[in-house]
Amino acid sequence: MKIVIILPIVFLLNISLLSGQKQSPKIFGTMPIDDTTAMCEREVSVKDWIYFMGNNNFDHRLFPDLSCLSGIYFLLFEDLKKEKINSKYIKVIEGGPKLNPYFGRFYFETTKEYKKLVKSDTNYFSINVPIVGISYAQASAYCLWKELLINLTQPIKVHVSLPTVMTYLKVIENGDSMNAKKCYLLNSLNCNCESVSRKRQLKSQGKALMDSDAYFASRLGLYNLQGNAAEMTRTEGTAMGGSYVHTARESYSDNRQYYTKPEKWLGFRYIVTSKK
Repeated sequence: MKIVIILPIVFLLNISLLSGQKQSPKIFGTMPIDDTTAMCEREVSVKDWIYFMGNNNFDHRLFPDLSCLSGIYFLLFEDLKKEKINSKYIKVIEGGPKLNPYFGRFYFETTKEYKKLVKSDTNYFSINVPIVGISYAQASAYCLWKELLINLTQPIKVHVSLPTVMTYLKVIENGDSMNAKKCYLLNSLNCNCESVSRKRQLKSQGKALMDSDAYFASRLGLYNLQGNAAEMTRTEGTAMGGSYVHTARESYSDNRQYYTKPEKWLGFRYIVTSKK
């Protein structure tokens, strides 16, 4: 699928060089994983995806597969697909900030109707959960958009892409799924902590997606590398990290999740690499 990416905005990038030594790109929302590469600290979220679509005029080719979405997520994107900037759930802020280093010139806020919808649902809902129901081509288009955006004005160029399998082998820590108090440390199949079940979000453990920055970050500062949404790799059809429909053991780096189409459990994050 060929997608034309519209670039009406610029992105702030700060790459520092110390004593001539190349360092990983310092970009808002990413963490360095080696001397030349930074990784998005969390899975790309529903909120991120709305900004992506909005900055590209809500191109119909960028919408997720609605059959993979449930409940409020389905209603949100269904309405956006029909109404775009006149959606009853998001309000586009005309003019927006002059320059937002992460979301660009397109800016939105949720409406009262959105808040009523969320309040009426007994399940947890948030636009900060990972975007799912998207294809490999759509995820690649997001990476291309980020790359072109970053490189608009910067003398030092970068490449933005899906991470390789080898990258995941390096960053997934194969951490235990529970702590000493028997509370879960990742969102995997059937996990449920009674001690925290009163909190609305944690009722989603093992049943649905949770926020993309839920749980503790890894030693590299990366959230949800294991569990929540499995993440696409640069090898089309292969994902890693497991999800809420996979067991905790399936989130280890020696496992793969395979797909042939958009799935309710499949998302992504990106890496940014300094070009030579």
